[in-house]
Amino acid sequence: MAASQPPSAEPPVPGHHGPADRHDPTGHHAASVRLAGVTVVLGVAAVLLAVFDFYTLGIVVGIAGIAVGLFSQMNSESTEQRWFDVFGIGASAVGFFISLLSG
Repeated sequence: MAASQPPSAEPPVPGHHGPADRHDPTGHHAASVRLAGVTVVLGVAAVLLAVFDFYTLGIVVGIAGIAVGLFSQMNSESTEQRWFDVFGIGASAVGFFISLLSG
C-alpha cells in the first residue's frame, strides 16, 4: 500500500487578510491606519481652532475631518481603527459646530 501524502497546501488567496497579515505595515492595512490617524489629528485641530477663535479655519478643518473620517470609516479593517474614526469624526463635528455657532 502506498503511504498517503498530506494534502498540498493551497496558495494564499490574493487580497485575503488572515491573522498573519493583520498588522502588516506594508499592506492595505497601513493606509487605513494612516487615515484613522489623520481623522483624529483633524478633529483635535478643529476643536483647538474653535477654542482659539480661528472660526473660519475651524469650520474648514471640521468639514475636512468629518469627510476624511467617514471615508476612513468605510474603509477601516479593524475595530481599533473604527474607534479612532469615531473619536475623530466626533471631535471634528464638535469643532465644526463650535466654530459655526461662534463665528
